[in-house]
Amino acid sequence: AEAPFITAETDTGEIALTHAEFFGRVAAIAHLLRNEYGIQKGDAIAILGANSAEWAIAFMAIQALGGVAQAWNGWWAGEEIRWAADFCAPRLLLADGPRLARLQSEPSVPVLRLESLLHLSDVQAAELPEADIDEDDDALVLFTSGTSGRPKGVIHSHLNVTSALMLGFFHGARVAALHPP
Repeated sequence: AEAPFITAETDTGEIALTHAEFFGRVAAIAHLLRNEYGIQKGDAIAILGANSAEWAIAFMAIQALGGVAQAWNGWWAGEEIRWAADFCAPRLLLADGPRLARLQSEPSVPVLRLESLLHLSDVQAAELPEADIDEDDDALVLFTSGTSGRPKGVIHSHLNVTSALMLGFFHGARVAALHPP
């Protein structure tokens, strides 16, 4: 049996997902975003939630479509979330319940609950949808802290994201080599 890759909390307890199950859910959500919400390459989709398996699934599905993930700050208050929805105008907001509760009213963009992704993705997609993605295409928007005013969105390409991941892997390997168990 394949070892668990990631665990997720659900309303019925904790579940462990293997690599195959995780990426099967990513493919299923990517198909859902494309087929049900019309998400296409270059479309902005905001993610607002705590660190979770659902957040990771959402991010990977957006990337697989060539979408641009706007990683909104999970600590933002209701007014800041509303400002981001109006200013950034994503095609869709993927948010968890605690962050949506801060709004106290409906946001100006369509919402899909992050918590529902584990249930919506029970349908297994055979593979990821086709998408023509170039390393220089926009992939991610991260926001500054906003200490001198409103937060500013910083756009990163697929190459930026890949380079940051590789740096993390190499740094981890270096630390492990310098401090073996």
